[in-house]
Amino acid sequence: MHWSIFVVAGILLAACSSAVGLTDGAVDLAEAEFTSNTGCEQEPADQARSVGSPEPEPTSIETASSVPAGDDVPPNIVLIMTDDQNWQSINCMPIVTERISGQGLTFENAFVTSPNCCPARAGFFTGDYVADHGVFTNALPQGGAAAYSPSGSFPEILGAQGYTTGLFGKYLTSYRSEAHGAPIGFDRYLVLDDASHPDRRPETLSYFNWAGTPDDGSTILYGDSDEDYSTDVFGEAARDFIAEAGDAPFFLQYSPFAPHRPATLPARHVDLAESFQRTEFPPNYGVVPQDAGWTNELRDRTWTNTRQPEVESVRSQQIASLQSVDENVGILLDELEANGQLDNTVVIFTSDNGFAWGEHRWLHKLCAYEACIRVPLVIADFRPDGATSQTRGSVDSRIVTNLDVAATIADLAGSFDAQVMPAATPIDLGEPTSPVRSQFLIENYTAGNGAQPLGQPAFQGVRTETHKYVRYPDGQEELFLLQTDPFELVNEIANPDETNTVEELRQTVDDSFPTKLRRETWVLDPSDICLGDGDPIEADFPGDLPPVNNILSMELRIQTDREPDLEVRQGFDLVSPRAGWNIEAEIALPPRVIESTVFKLPAATGFIGQLDADNFDNIQIEAEVEPSSPLCLSGALELNVDYLFTE
Repeated sequence: MHWSIFVVAGILLAACSSAVGLTDGAVDLAEAEFTSNTGCEQEPADQARSVGSPEPEPTSIETASSVPAGDDVPPNIVLIMTDDQNWQSINCMPIVTERISGQGLTFENAFVTSPNCCPARAGFFTGDYVADHGVFTNALPQGGAAAYSPSGSFPEILGAQGYTTGLFGKYLTSYRSEAHGAPIGFDRYLVLDDASHPDRRPETLSYFNWAGTPDDGSTILYGDSDEDYSTDVFGEAARDFIAEAGDAPFFLQYSPFAPHRPATLPARHVDLAESFQRTEFPPNYGVVPQDAGWTNELRDRTWTNTRQPEVESVRSQQIASLQSVDENVGILLDELEANGQLDNTVVIFTSDNGFAWGEHRWLHKLCAYEACIRVPLVIADFRPDGATSQTRGSVDSRIVTNLDVAATIADLAGSFDAQVMPAATPIDLGEPTSPVRSQFLIENYTAGNGAQPLGQPAFQGVRTETHKYVRYPDGQEELFLLQTDPFELVNEIANPDETNTVEELRQTVDDSFPTKLRRETWVLDPSDICLGDGDPIEADFPGDLPPVNNILSMELRIQTDREPDLEVRQGFDLVSPRAGWNIEAEIALPPRVIESTVFKLPAATGFIGQLDADNFDNIQIEAEVEPSSPLCLSGALELNVDYLFTE
């Protein structure tokens, strides 16, 4: 194969309402507690009622029944799903905590199996892992709305049971109504459409100046006025759906884009972010796990002076954006109550995936750590004799996943079939001591991300009640002992006392993932070649690339005769490489501004899907090099390719 390179000149102790301050003091892990306390609670944490404690006095909601409950009357089901919500931030939503958490079960160990928008949402709909629902990433060739083609999703199941189904908000990533048709299983909808908006801007992405598709198939272009704010537009459409509901039971999904970045705020909330600053931080804040894998390469990156303020700004902005969601939840509950529907309704609040706010120096989703895979989950059955009638306001410690939410929704409608959802288990809401699962698989196939100084690799793993095992394409492994190290500070993969556990978990991963991760590495020694002398670098890599549509990322590393003085060129931002290399590049096509020492070619851009193998004969790397001072290769040129394969 001929390549040409051209040169062109847990969490979390996070106060939601306190003064700004950054800590650099050590934390005693023996005294640290894995807690969801954010400082936003409506009552002290020690007053929260545990399962088995006396039931509170009935509220007006519990006694104002206008619809008889019973096996012959299926409940209405309302699913509220946010986007990229840190699991603790639900405590900063007073309406949700008082009116849903206070009337139901709060699950403190709720997870998603894939911490990425589209794969996670496909799992929520189908109750399947990625290998079965087929949505590996957010875009072609391995994912996005185009890859979603279910047969047995819960919206389809509910429709077959006579439910009227409605979806208002985000459906799937990269959804285009013209290309993908109506959202599968939904009768009524108004959804985010990736159709181009003439005034679409990154700073207001999907909040203002966005495109929406209603159930008549048209495209509506929303502007930048207050009434165009997407959280409110979707909330109003969801309220209308409730108001127009007939006698048939209904399923409603309200899925605002918030608090996904940029977490743009409406005019009424523009000053709120300042109210959500913190002075306390979790033990893993800004800390790279000892002896860990890919995050070791973050160890020398700047943190306090640059990254830390950005983390805190994003966190405050995201919490502020959730206040509009909270307000709209209250409006929906009021509409249900006004229509006499609330006391025959089950309400579920959750997020499509978690989000890290500085844990392990990470500001994003996609990672295998707890902040990325944990999500808020509250389920309240408002029927007087409903499943949560005896446990209202309780905290449930069982392990549950997004797959189990799908099974639970189907089960509430009386239609759960284990053969249709073999990976999922309905949550027994009436018996909080009844186990749901003891372990689950975790997986992510989106590699590299410009939001971080180094893009994370894909991974596969398994989380149990006591351990987490993760494997990366290059063979690196991580093992965390969650009972003694809940903040995942030490990688115990080499601990001889854990040898048997490691072997068992390795075997679980080997047996459970039909599609594997692999890295191929080619190392060349192109001597006497210089960047900037007017000639392209040409090198023959032995062997062939994997099938184009299986490639997840490509990474190029070069040894040069001196430290390069490179400048930004067409959106590439080069920073200092790790020891032993002078240039590392994450190749992102089409070019975009990234912050990385490794250029990768992620499939999520959709660019790989437009190429065939022959097009990989030429790769252009564009960097500023003074012609009078060429940069010469002094050693190896290494190409790493991470990809999917099936044995």
